Amino acid sequence: VPGLFAVGEVSSTGLHGANRLASNSLLEGLVCGHRAGIAAASESRFPSGEFDGGDRPDEVPPENLNRADLWNSLRSTMWKRVGIERDRAGMSLAVERLARWQALLDKTRFVERSDLELVNAMSVAQLVARSALAREESRGTHTRTDFAQRDDARWTCDLMIDERPHPARPSGTSPVSGE
Repeated sequence: VPGLFAVGEVSSTGLHGANRLASNSLLEGLVCGHRAGIAAASESRFPSGEFDGGDRPDEVPPENLNRADLWNSLRSTMWKRVGIERDRAGMSLAVERLARWQALLDKTRFVERSDLELVNAMSVAQLVARSALAREESRGTHTRTDFAQRDDARWTCDLMIDERPHPARPSGTSPVSGE
């Protein structure tokens, strides 16, 4: 995809096998991230400058949002519900919470970098939670207590995500049902 730069897990470099953990993945992310950032900046067609956040219907004033509480809730939910050991019930709860918080963020106009980082973290958390919920197997460090075994017959594929309500699906198959 022209103009899209990928680094880390999503880039599937295979530099460190299926379990890119700890120091190896950090170094890969640092080196490849730096290179991707330079390349993205050189291809940027947008002028640098002030970002105004755009207009949002039914806007919630940013001062009415407790950012620290939302950050803590996001971290806690991801750790408890989408952490090392996962199951359908916990991940479903996480997906619901994240969608509710995203709806609040969608009504808030942000211009500060720290606020935009929260918006981006929420987007990534939703993608991780929805992808993990859709993948009904355990593989590498993705451990599902309700699907403890690896399932190569169904899951030796990429998982594609789009913006429909429950769009996670293995590539080449129909959307995953369940909601």
